[in-house]
Amino acid sequence: MSTNLVLQIFENYQKARTQFVQTIAELSKRKENFEDIVSAGGLLLLRPLIMDVVPSIAQTACIALGRMAGESAEIADQVISLEFLPQIVHSISEQNRVFKKCAAYVLRSVSKHSEAHASAVVENEGLHALNLALNEYDPSVKEASCWALSYIAKHSKHLAVQVVECVTLKKLTECLQEPEVPLKRIAANALTQIARHEDKLARDVAARELNVLPYACQLLNSPDPLLRKQVLGLLATLAGAKKDLSEKVMDNLQLDKLLAMLKDKDVGARLSAVELVRNLIKHSSDSARLIYNGGGGRSLLEFLQDNSDSFKEEVVETLETIANFDESLALGLISLKGVEIVSQLAMNSPNLALKRKCILCLGAMTQHSADHSKIITGSAFFPALVRLLKEKRSAEFTQDLTKGLTLILKSSRDLKAMENLLIDREVPSALLIVVCHRIASTLRKDVSAKKAFAKQNGLKTIQDLKKEKRELDPVFFSALDEICNVYPNDLLRLYDSDYPMTQLKKIDEKSVFEK
Repeated sequence: MSTNLVLQIFENYQKARTQFVQTIAELSKRKENFEDIVSAGGLLLLRPLIMDVVPSIAQTACIALGRMAGESAEIADQVISLEFLPQIVHSISEQNRVFKKCAAYVLRSVSKHSEAHASAVVENEGLHALNLALNEYDPSVKEASCWALSYIAKHSKHLAVQVVECVTLKKLTECLQEPEVPLKRIAANALTQIARHEDKLARDVAARELNVLPYACQLLNSPDPLLRKQVLGLLATLAGAKKDLSEKVMDNLQLDKLLAMLKDKDVGARLSAVELVRNLIKHSSDSARLIYNGGGGRSLLEFLQDNSDSFKEEVVETLETIANFDESLALGLISLKGVEIVSQLAMNSPNLALKRKCILCLGAMTQHSADHSKIITGSAFFPALVRLLKEKRSAEFTQDLTKGLTLILKSSRDLKAMENLLIDREVPSALLIVVCHRIASTLRKDVSAKKAFAKQNGLKTIQDLKKEKRELDPVFFSALDEICNVYPNDLLRLYDSDYPMTQLKKIDEKSVFEK
């Protein structure tokens, strides 16, 4: 056989392998082809091609395998059971930079599905291989490695610790400081996935010697919205861990830059900015006051007016946290028309979870004093909020709504509004009992209110309710008694609807006796 003929045979074989692997790679772009590929033995045929001597064939085989494993947990299981992982891990140290990028893509695709899948990658020395990939000069290889590390670390504290021990945080921090924006993004994400599991890991990420915080805060000036979003997520995770970490984040932040992010054109960046604000303020009133004084209260309320419902729950929770700290912050939000904005949202939004959070936020804003409370109880919104209570929603909805209304009434002296609640037959007893305690407390402390309540038939209303509710709810009956006990018995008899008839009966009895 001539040399030319032998070479032709090898050339044809290479062409066939190339055509096969390219066709599989093209078919792997559509999920509906996966079953046919697997049933025809496509995975088994790809396995030797991962180790092919021709680099382009090995790389294309990795791409096809990564696409299928990333879209299907079942195929990822087969990649593990067919022992692809040892081959891929071994090849990363032997092959060129393009293959390393493709191999890291396969490890990422397998790891994304569950902790068990990620653990399989780790058990097959995947972290060691990814660590080697981070040493490459090519930023795209580092990026692919960071992707895989991020997916591994996100599943559990145990895996996150293994990532830190094998790869070291310094290498990930160095990726954050590379000039390439895509690499910065995924490095920030990988650090976030590590820090989110426990305070110790968050402290390790924020360690002074790594300079993560100063550099991350500088990246908020980036024109890239996806990078801003990832960095905000990292800072929010660190700020949410412990008070001291929150203070470190606050020290490194440009507050005006953060508040500007609440109006970012990118929805994801806006949401991450809200999360960061919420985590900064939850640990201390000082941070809440700094953010409010910097214009944070106004920015958050404007957010509620400008964005879709799906992103408003976090904002309302943040406003609630600010208002809960003290009277001055709550009054500041009220002065910015916070009660009107949040009340309208509660009325108009079809989102029940958002409605619940709005009621709790209103309670936080109005709980501190009678003046705060009067702003809502004296408005048209209060009856509308009470009507929400009658809509027979879930037990959780009713519970949160009752809690919010209880906070609104916590310092209230609006006796008329509270009396109207008492005579409303559809208001739950749990709230009515709170109302009774509040009325009794107000009457004990305010003589003029005590007189006015009796003169304006409030006391008569209470006695009528006692007759009506005696057999329905003994706890509520006892709460009504608490109001009555504020007044002397002689006065109570005057406002008893049966009192005139009792006196007339006595006259009749006296007349009979005299005859």
